[in-house]
Amino acid sequence: MSQDSEAIIHLNNSLSPVTYTELGDEHSCYVDRLNDDLLYEVMSYIAAEEIAEEDLYGWERRRNGRPAVIVRPPRDLYFPESAMLISRRWRFIASANARLWTRIRVDLDHPPNRTKQWLGRAGQAPLELCWIRADENPFDEVAKQWGKVEDLDEWVNNLLPHLHRVVYLSIDFGFNPHPNPLPNVLSELLMKVARSPSLHSLHFHHFGEYPLCRQINVTPDAFPNLRVLAAMATAIPWKSMKRLKRLELGWIYSEREDGNEPSWEELQNLLASSPELEEISLRHIDDFHDTGMTVMHLPIFHHLHTLKLNGCAKLFRLILPALHAPNLTYFCLRFDPAEGFLKNTALLGLPRNLRRLKVASLRHTYVALQAFLTSGLTDLESLELEDMYGSTGTLFSAELINAMGYCAQLRHLDLWRVHPNADRVEEMARRRVEDEMPLETVCFRDPVSSTLVNALVQLGVNVTVIAMGEDVHGPYGEVQDGDIRD
Repeated sequence: MSQDSEAIIHLNNSLSPVTYTELGDEHSCYVDRLNDDLLYEVMSYIAAEEIAEEDLYGWERRRNGRPAVIVRPPRDLYFPESAMLISRRWRFIASANARLWTRIRVDLDHPPNRTKQWLGRAGQAPLELCWIRADENPFDEVAKQWGKVEDLDEWVNNLLPHLHRVVYLSIDFGFNPHPNPLPNVLSELLMKVARSPSLHSLHFHHFGEYPLCRQINVTPDAFPNLRVLAAMATAIPWKSMKRLKRLELGWIYSEREDGNEPSWEELQNLLASSPELEEISLRHIDDFHDTGMTVMHLPIFHHLHTLKLNGCAKLFRLILPALHAPNLTYFCLRFDPAEGFLKNTALLGLPRNLRRLKVASLRHTYVALQAFLTSGLTDLESLELEDMYGSTGTLFSAELINAMGYCAQLRHLDLWRVHPNADRVEEMARRRVEDEMPLETVCFRDPVSSTLVNALVQLGVNVTVIAMGEDVHGPYGEVQDGDIRD
């Protein structure tokens, strides 16, 4: 039996002593009571398996006070050769109890009778509509089922009365979309969902090859109240979405059906027409050619509190000079090593009222980080450093420790793949105690010595050590796209 299969069985066995109620699905269980220790065990397993961040929306709700979760691995659990695929497709959905669900997830690849059972259990609770049309075995069998017109008709008929409850739509067609066109009945269904005023969140993944995404998006009455748009590895044409609160774009294709490159102006217009944005996350969208790329003209984002730029060196240089976000509190910046050096003054355009800063994969930019920390970040409470080892293999230089001393409110330090020097970490914590600016928590996401942990504990620091998986190959291990966790 593979190690991944053993891990899945271990997770299932861990849940066995917990009180749960079957949901009419042999691969689902409703967990009434899940103590924190067990929840930590589950989350550690999920982290080690590199679960995509968007798959953990239920965990966020649980952490914000929901007393229970639903653990539902996919239906194809019996295929041992697909253990890794299965382990990456867990879903956690928070709920209060079986009769008062906050949300119910409906998978479009489920048989109609199962869909009907799920729809009948939650009254008028909001629906999350998820559709994964992956091409890897054994999921091909699911795709083949769509050819049964009678099943599709029954499925749609079951769902039509509930469209007014759909608040979340997620479509993932895998890296190699199925060559067959979408059945008309499903195309029409998605068009109706797009027009629903209740739809607040939309997630497209690997959806660009299908004309349907363009057909939906150019419809004048599509997405009237959309608040969240996440588009990964797709080629969706942008449109004005004035009520958008959260925007996530990643791996945007550089080719379109008309043969033209994606327009830099289109992206700028989308940002400029969404003044109510609260969160912006942009990942690896530098396929835009330099031609015509100038500094953006953006509105003042009064509500923007989170900005994440991941692997977007060109975009960073064009957005930051135009960014006016007086209430920005969290900034995450991640460059790939091949993207070269960051100018020492590049970060200085950010607001000074940041409370949380994450810097990742900036292997040659200690001077830039030090300059930013000494620029007056008086409100900074949390600093997260990832993959920050330099040519000497040591993160905590004396200069960096001195720069942190300018951040009087700094209380939380999160380190991952930083190859920390034990003496310098302890030295920094000790100095902050002496300066009456003590650290409260330090989180290491790599194995560290018990000597360091004990020394920090003696200084009154709460220490957490989390191993993030076997893909950590020492201080100079390579960081892959799958490791990205904003």
